[in-house]
Amino acid sequence: MVLLDSNLFIIDRFFSKDALYPLNRTFIESLGELEAAISIFTLLEICGVASFNPSSRELKRWLYQFSDAYPVLVLDPFGIEIQAAVDWVKDFLVEVSGENLP
Repeated sequence: MVLLDSNLFIIDRFFSKDALYPLNRTFIESLGELEAAISIFTLLEICGVASFNPSSRELKRWLYQFSDAYPVLVLDPFGIEIQAAVDWVKDFLVEVSGENLP
């Protein structure tokens, strides 16, 4: 398994004029052929960077359906089950933002 960092997705989504974009895009397009993953903490980092640009709807889609946008596995924190991870993230975001999430 290849563990990926946030910069790949941030360049792909927000920096199409970056000198590394073409090479980065080629790698992103090959993700379906790899067993690739990101940690839940990397996903939170990506969403933090992304929070300055997209709508709240798009940001929620990234947070809860990142694998629909990119063919990667989001790893559960500390080996807990996926539903527990989703619940943990929701509780955390509600506490930080004061807003109820779906």
